Amino acid sequence: MLSASEEKSSPILASATPDIGQQGDETIPIAQSLSPPPPPGEDVEVPVNVDEVSMFNNVVKATEENADGVPRVSDENSLLSKQVQEKYNLSDDKIQRMMKSSGKGAKRSNRYIPSPEPQEDSLSFDISQIADIETQSSPPQQQSKIWKTKVNIKGHLDSVRAVSFHPSEMIIASGSDDGTVKVWNLQRTVGRDGSALKKMAQEEVDPDVTYRGHTNVVTSVAVSAEQNRVYSAGLDSTIRVWRLPPEGHGTYSPVGKCAKDYVDGIYLLTSISDPSLNMATYVGHTDAIWDFKLFPISREDSCLLASASADGTVKLWDTQTSGNLLKSSWNYNGCIPEDSFDQLRTDQYPAPTSLDFCHTDLNKIAVSYANAKIRIFDIETGQVVMTLGGSDETYGGVTKVCYQMLICAVDGTSKTQINCIVAHPTMSLVVSGHEDKQIKFFDLKSGECAFSMPAHLDSVSCLDIDPSGTTLVSGGHDASIRLWDISMSKTCTQEFSVHRKKGDEGVLDVHYHRSFPWMVSGGADGIVKVYHHGH
Repeated sequence: MLSASEEKSSPILASATPDIGQQGDETIPIAQSLSPPPPPGEDVEVPVNVDEVSMFNNVVKATEENADGVPRVSDENSLLSKQVQEKYNLSDDKIQRMMKSSGKGAKRSNRYIPSPEPQEDSLSFDISQIADIETQSSPPQQQSKIWKTKVNIKGHLDSVRAVSFHPSEMIIASGSDDGTVKVWNLQRTVGRDGSALKKMAQEEVDPDVTYRGHTNVVTSVAVSAEQNRVYSAGLDSTIRVWRLPPEGHGTYSPVGKCAKDYVDGIYLLTSISDPSLNMATYVGHTDAIWDFKLFPISREDSCLLASASADGTVKLWDTQTSGNLLKSSWNYNGCIPEDSFDQLRTDQYPAPTSLDFCHTDLNKIAVSYANAKIRIFDIETGQVVMTLGGSDETYGGVTKVCYQMLICAVDGTSKTQINCIVAHPTMSLVVSGHEDKQIKFFDLKSGECAFSMPAHLDSVSCLDIDPSGTTLVSGGHDASIRLWDISMSKTCTQEFSVHRKKGDEGVLDVHYHRSFPWMVSGGADGIVKVYHHGH
């Protein structure tokens, strides 16, 4: 303890102990204001009316540091600190904690020392970083949808040349070079939202039914929901009509009939799981049938089917009638009278390669030919209404667009042959896929080529347009499938190679589902692939 004279002469005491004052020349003894010290180890809180921070700031100022940075307190300051500790009933631990806290605060305050001289403002970051900052602060954008493979079907023994969806159900028909047509019911294995209802290996996906009747490659198939039928055509020049199997019909249903034939001294046996499923065979073409299409709208009195054959003719069939099914027939120049000699001279005309009904004018049908021309016919009269491109003599050079896109003039050879065409569902457009890797868009109102673009690394083999009319899908012999935005940018939005090449062929057919976000393709590798559009 200090004496009264020492207390009076100490300037530090006056500043460090604000509650110890003087009255004239008389000093108040410190001992009179001190409370009994707390028991050892007990930490008494500082009264709420005491400015704890101010009190210890004076203690911190009295603390010195030697050259090593180790705190050193003089004897006088140490005694002063002891007096303050006893005055406010503070334990040693409390003092140490508060000293550490005050030291940290002092160091933090020393970090921000203002510059003695004003500095010139400068931009310390690249302005291009603003975009990155905005991107990080903005909420994440929704991931765009893409097509993903959901089901691989390995059931055919050879290339799958034709595939088709049921318009309103998850049912697929496929035609193959093995001469069979198979129906696959995916409603039991895949939900419409893309989720798998049952986990199945690729080898376990079996067809509901296999139609056997074609004697050669099957080139085209279609499913009619209204008639509950499957149509197929092939290199054997016939169109065959099959009834869809009833609900509950299984892959291993009993064989109903075995047909026997005798050829070159050999008995040939063929079987159909249910003989009632084979409904009819349309005979009229004399060569391979490359393509056929069902009329987009089924009418009560008739349901039309148009077929294109290597015999040079397009034939229109009425599938509803029970009498004469063949309604009309025409060649490159138009309708052929029944008694005309041209009925026997079809080989002198270019062969049709593909066709489609014009959805914006159902009285018209577009037919592509091996000489790279597309002609529009009236389905009632069979007469030529228009030749797309504007001229019979030249095709590629009739529009400036084609020249600007560096499309070579068509010379009528196989290099520029049209392999497939598709009519736009809502616009007066026809899109064609060519042997020379090009895709072309034709305006049905003007008859001109509106746009042309290189699309694949090999021949374009198949085309389809989604029901909304905004996206075109194309398949090529480069074994790739490509999606094209045809509403705005005319650019490829997705590309994937899913089929393996076999010889010089890759993807052979591709189609959208009319009602659900599904797509199906068939390839030279003999596989049917089913895709779903989602995240």
